[in-house]
Amino acid sequence: SRVESTGRSGWYTRVLKTGWVAPGDTVERLDCPCPEWTIRRAQSVRLGLEMLRRPSRAGAAADGDSPERPLFSRSGEGGVEGVAAAQDARALLDDAEALAACPHLSPDWRHLMRTALQGLRG
Repeated sequence: SRVESTGRSGWYTRVLKTGWVAPGDTVERLDCPCPEWTIRRAQSVRLGLEMLRRPSRAGAAADGDSPERPLFSRSGEGGVEGVAAAQDARALLDDAEALAACPHLSPDWRHLMRTALQGLRG
């Protein structure tokens, strides 16, 4: 999607109390309880989890077979690159854990994070 390819999503609001907004009405942010969690950062975590769950296409056989390997090595295999990838994966999982625990995040997003984490843990 365009949001994923550009990293620009505009801004999102969460409806806490239903009502009407008409053209010309003033809309203002009253609170920002988790300024460290920007839309961009949350989307990066979500997309990173998706990448961790996908099998690697690198090294696929000419006949189209795709090896079922994780995108990042959790064991640090693969020399310096494997260690860096494992560290990146651990940081991503730590961020996903923090995001899943954020009480200000919508229940749907918290569920999405918990489900993705459970899938990666096995």
